[in-house]
Amino acid sequence: MATKEKYNFRQKFNLALALLAVFFLILATNLVDRRHFETAQEALTSVYEDRVVAQHYIFEISTIVYQKEQQFIENNTNKWSVENDARIEELMEKFAGTKLTTSERRQFESLKEHLTTLERIELKYRENSINNNTHVIPEIFKHIKNDLNDLAETQILESKSKMFLAQKSLNTTNLLSNLELGLLIIVGIAIQFVIFYRIKKTSYGSNLKTVD
Repeated sequence: MATKEKYNFRQKFNLALALLAVFFLILATNLVDRRHFETAQEALTSVYEDRVVAQHYIFEISTIVYQKEQQFIENNTNKWSVENDARIEELMEKFAGTKLTTSERRQFESLKEHLTTLERIELKYRENSINNNTHVIPEIFKHIKNDLNDLAETQILESKSKMFLAQKSLNTTNLLSNLELGLLIIVGIAIQFVIFYRIKKTSYGSNLKTVD
């Protein structure tokens, strides 16, 4: 009788250990899954907040700069407005509030410098104190457009990088989920084997005693 109780206790203990192992396995994989999911979520959020929105700011600035350039070409600099300058400044402040990479910050500082130069020239035009060095204005517009193109290209490259990171995290999560399922199946089979093997062994032992 004592042997049977000892066996039952050992069987329950082994089963409890197996179930505990399954619990910790599920807990560990869930924690890892959550981390990878959060990484993917942060990457996708960053694509919108720091890239899509930033690209919109660049587009708006480019539109205003294009209008200014056309007005200069058509000799309509009297249409250069303070409101447009204020709008560019507002957009630049918003762009500065996004997450900038090191190279992107250099491009941004270059754009600020060239826009400041253009603004000084506009002020001279308004004051009618511009000299004959108007040939520098096309060069300034050229530099500004190059800066804007560089920033726009950076948004595309960074978006691709973030999307790759998000996809990588999701792929890892999917892989871990498959591994978790496989391990659970293996553990389940092992538990069934232990239980039925013990039962069969006990039944076989009892039959031998009966025969004796």
